[in-house]
Amino acid sequence: VAYYFEPVGTLSIGVFQNTISNIRNTFEFDEPEDFARFGLDPNEYPGYVIRSTLNGSGTRRFRGMEFEYRQSLSFLPGILGGFNVFANYTRNYADQRRGGLVPHQISGGTSYGWKRISASARVVWTPDTPWTQNIVQQYRAERLLIDLSASYRVTDRMTVSFSGRNVTNEPHRRVEDRPEGRIVANEEFYGTAWSMSVRGTF
Repeated sequence: VAYYFEPVGTLSIGVFQNTISNIRNTFEFDEPEDFARFGLDPNEYPGYVIRSTLNGSGTRRFRGMEFEYRQSLSFLPGILGGFNVFANYTRNYADQRRGGLVPHQISGGTSYGWKRISASARVVWTPDTPWTQNIVQQYRAERLLIDLSASYRVTDRMTVSFSGRNVTNEPHRRVEDRPEGRIVANEEFYGTAWSMSVRGTF
């Protein structure tokens, strides 16, 4: 359902439901009997964790909803009229724990266009998210991702573009809730992905 308003704005809400059979789930194992089940000698792999993807039994139901707002700020004076803004909230549900399913996501940002220049910025926030299917106290930690992009139309036939993903180098951090408190089980930094392109039309 969407509502359109002036000047060039929309408010929308969407809902969905999916029922999936034999869905693939990610599991982690670290007990000696788990290594034996995979044909491995636990004495050869001290401190290792087996991570495997297996088909689950039965069916799983997923539900979700999404709210979105978008608007052009063309009513602003002068060059400020080139701004656009947007915001989005997504809520996901599952009838059973699902590793990697983000329960909430909030995103927002702005874009701008003026003559030959265009640019955009986007921010995405997610809370602690269940990370594996069988280790219920393990989560991917809350994080905030920021993406930027810009382009310049050099001529009517050539445009130069730049973009950066995760410009603050936010880590992928896995945490565990233990009796002694929350610990960081794993932390990985993938860096910022910068790219440049030149597009020509002939």
